Amino acid sequence: MIFNGLLCSSDDEQLLTLWNPSIRSSLLLPKSDVESMTNERYAFGIFVDHITNDYKILRIVDFKLVGAKIEIFRLSTGSWEVLNCQTPFEFLDHRQLDLKGVSYWVGVNFNANLILVSFNGHEELFGSAKIHVPDVIDNRYSIECLLRLFLFNESLVFIHSIDIEDDDSSVA
Repeated sequence: MIFNGLLCSSDDEQLLTLWNPSIRSSLLLPKSDVESMTNERYAFGIFVDHITNDYKILRIVDFKLVGAKIEIFRLSTGSWEVLNCQTPFEFLDHRQLDLKGVSYWVGVNFNANLILVSFNGHEELFGSAKIHVPDVIDNRYSIECLLRLFLFNESLVFIHSIDIEDDDSSVA
């Protein structure tokens, strides 16, 4: 993931490297205290706290049976801290977008509604809002829907497409 010229790379488990190519400097982040397990899903976010000017990295490990474990790395302290917050959602797209100090992802809540997940970098709190989409998308998102989040003119934009190769209908 890239943010403000910084590149954060991961092995999808515990090793994270923060690289600033403009000054040719990299930092291998210390290992997290949250145990990684195979077949678990990960989401990362990198952002700057606009109040304290501190760069932070958010790591979310989605354990299917026990829920998500969330931790944050603060560049100012050089250490990880586990956040005690609830995540009543699952990430569909682990690619993060940042807009004005808030990070965003596409997710689904436990009622199977598509949602926009947000994380306020200063307050270190999650939020979510239902994405209102036509019924055909809402009912078939898990198989055929491709919903992506983009930035356009300082606004969040959703782009949707359907994989027509798997559609049951045919043209004669």
